[in-house]
Amino acid sequence: MRALVHIGTEKTGTTSIQEFLSSHRDQLDSVGMHFLRSAGERNNRWLPAACVDLDRPDDFFSTRGIEGAGAREQAVAGFVQRFHQELRSLPERTESVVISSEHLHSRLVSQAEVDRLAGLLGEHVDEVRVICYLRPQVDLCSSLYSTALRVGHTIDFETFLEQCHPGNPYYDYASLLDRWSSTFGRDSLTVRRYPQDLRNGDLLDDFSQWLSIDNQAGRGRDVSASNTSISTEGQWLALAINRAFPGSRSRDSEIVRARAVDLVARRLAGSGRQPDPASRQRIQSAFDESNDAVRARFFPDDGELFPGKPSRSTPPTDGDVGRDAAVVATTAEVLRLVADSAVERRRLVHRVRRAAAGGARRMVGVVPSRLFVRRGFTDDQQQAERDDEYREAARERAEEDVPQ
Repeated sequence: MRALVHIGTEKTGTTSIQEFLSSHRDQLDSVGMHFLRSAGERNNRWLPAACVDLDRPDDFFSTRGIEGAGAREQAVAGFVQRFHQELRSLPERTESVVISSEHLHSRLVSQAEVDRLAGLLGEHVDEVRVICYLRPQVDLCSSLYSTALRVGHTIDFETFLEQCHPGNPYYDYASLLDRWSSTFGRDSLTVRRYPQDLRNGDLLDDFSQWLSIDNQAGRGRDVSASNTSISTEGQWLALAINRAFPGSRSRDSEIVRARAVDLVARRLAGSGRQPDPASRQRIQSAFDESNDAVRARFFPDDGELFPGKPSRSTPPTDGDVGRDAAVVATTAEVLRLVADSAVERRRLVHRVRRAAAGGARRMVGVVPSRLFVRRGFTDDQQQAERDDEYREAARERAEEDVPQ
C-alpha cells in the first residue's frame, strides 16, 4: 500500500481539496483509495499534531483542553492507536491511503518531526508520494490576513506583513521541501505552483490527476468559495471587533466576537487589502535566493520560480489609512461598551434561571429574564444550541494556521 500525502501549503485551496475528499469517500473506496478518517474527518490535523515535538507548543491541544506534557503524551498515544487500528482494518483491495493537512507544512518544522511521520506511515505503506502547492509568499501572507482576523488577531495589515520574511519557516519553501525530500526522497515530491500550474486552471482537476482518478464530480467547482477572503472594508471592521474583545476575555465574549466576525466575513466577502506595489516587490524579492533554489531543483527549465508579477498584481487602492484607523478605534470602543453590557445581561439571565429552577420566583434587584431576551431568540434551548455551535466554531478557528 502507498500513502498519498497532501501537505498544503496554506491558501492554495486546501479546504476545497479536503471537502472534495471527505464528500467522495465512497467513490474513492470504490477505486481502492481510502481517505484517512482517524486523524480528522476533513483536515487530518491529528497527524501533524502527533508528530510535533512534545516540548513545542501546539494550539491543537490547548483548544481541546489538553494541558501539560503528560496529558498531551497520553492524547497522542490514543490517536496513534486509533491511526494504526484504522489502517490495519482496511480491506485488502485498498491500494492507497490519502492524507491531507496543510499543518503538515506549517507544524512539522524540523527534520525529526517529518521523520516521525515517516515512522508512523512506515508500519503500513511501502511507498509515499507527496504533493505541495506553492504561491508567491507575499500573496500567501496577504491572503492569510483574513484568516488571522477570523481567529481574533488585533494587529493591522502593515504589521502583519512584517512576519513575511525568509527567516520565518512558514514562508521558507526551500527548507520545507528539503525536509520532505530528505525523508521521502526527491522523486516522491510533486511541487505545483498555484494557480499557474493547475491543470485546466482547475485545482480539483489538478489534484485528481495527481491521484490518478477522474474528476467529474469536482470539475468546475468554485474553489474560492470554500474559504473566502474578507473585503478591505470588512477587514477594517473585523479588526475593530477583535480589538473590542482582546484575548477573548470570557467564553461569552468569544461567542459575541465570533458571531460578529462571521457576519462580517459573510456580508463583506471580497478582495482584501494588498500591499502597495513597492512593498510587494520588496517583500517578495527578499525570497529570491531561497526561491531560486526551489526553481533549480523542481523547475530547472524556468528562469524564475514565480515568473512575472505576483498573481495579484493590481492591489486595490486603500483610502485614508489615518481616517480608517480612527474609525477602527472609535468602533472598537463602542463595541466594547456593547460587549460589556451583553455579557452582564447574560449573567443576569443565568441568575434568574437558576433562581427559577430552585423554586424562587423573585430576586431582589434583578429584572425578569424575559426583558433581556431579544426578539428572535425567545427559545432558550435554540439559543443555547447556537451558542454551542459558536463555541465549537471558535475552537476550530483557533486551530487555523496563522504564523506569529
